[in-house]
Amino acid sequence: MRCFRPQYLTFPAKYLYASTGRYFRKAVEPCIKRGTDVFHVHYAYPGGCVIPGIKKDHPKAKVFLSVHGNDWYLNKKDPRIRKMIYRNMQFADRIFTVGRELEKDISRTFPEIASRIRVLFNGVHENIIHTEPLQSTFSGTGRTKVLTVGAFAEGKGIHILLKALGLIGAKEFEVVVIGSVTDPEYFQYVKELRHALNLDGNVKFLTDRSRKEVYQHMRECDFFILPSLKEGFGIALVEALMFNKPVISTLSGGPADIVNDRNGLLVEPGDPEKLAGAIAIMNRNYHQYPEHVLSEEIRERFGMKKVMKTLLHYYTGDDHEH
Repeated sequence: MRCFRPQYLTFPAKYLYASTGRYFRKAVEPCIKRGTDVFHVHYAYPGGCVIPGIKKDHPKAKVFLSVHGNDWYLNKKDPRIRKMIYRNMQFADRIFTVGRELEKDISRTFPEIASRIRVLFNGVHENIIHTEPLQSTFSGTGRTKVLTVGAFAEGKGIHILLKALGLIGAKEFEVVVIGSVTDPEYFQYVKELRHALNLDGNVKFLTDRSRKEVYQHMRECDFFILPSLKEGFGIALVEALMFNKPVISTLSGGPADIVNDRNGLLVEPGDPEKLAGAIAIMNRNYHQYPEHVLSEEIRERFGMKKVMKTLLHYYTGDDHEH
């Protein structure tokens, strides 16, 4: 199996984004070898733009497309890109979505291809809990340690989390938010909001941290929050649960496939008051969640071995539900 991460033109994205699929396709085509039996393409756009060409040049090959969330939710708003995504999906033998709500949304938009869509959850490596411990970054002041992991972009709902903390008063919490800055204007906004809500001493923003550092925070936190407004899956939720940490998230799509009354709480997205209520409840009860239940259920449902076994069934032609 070979995995390609081609370099292609994306700048300036504001003006060239509708052409990105063409640049991506040109970058990939020289890498494709004759005789390949199976192609698995990730992201509806721009990645999916290689699919029509693959089916033309390799008519007997199976082509799978995985849709992850933002590649659908953000791109379908543009009629030009939505048209390209539809064409790409028409040529795919099977389309995988990382969550049930994502499957439903694509099926409603393109009912003609609904029969070829399957849910294939993202998988988590069980060995993440064995990563080497690092030096503590929480202060150890005795406050409740809360973690969220997600890009600094509006869709991740960090501003909703800050407003919720402002409502309940955050003196007893130490909150760490880790993520890459994909939207500098939004990052500046949440920094100003943090200050306006007098949360500077309780909420720490960490950018561009390694996975080991993220896992260290998961190892140390008391509970985890993912306040997304829209989420295709929510791999950070799965990872936190592998560390036996209860979670709070939103009914924003993918989290509903992960979070249940045995491992956490779900609230409506974009509602600071309801999120504040969930934080208060979790702060009283996080120590009551039985650890073995959290990680064992996640391992059974989302362990990488299970996900890969299901995927191999599709690759080899056994197209039953698994």
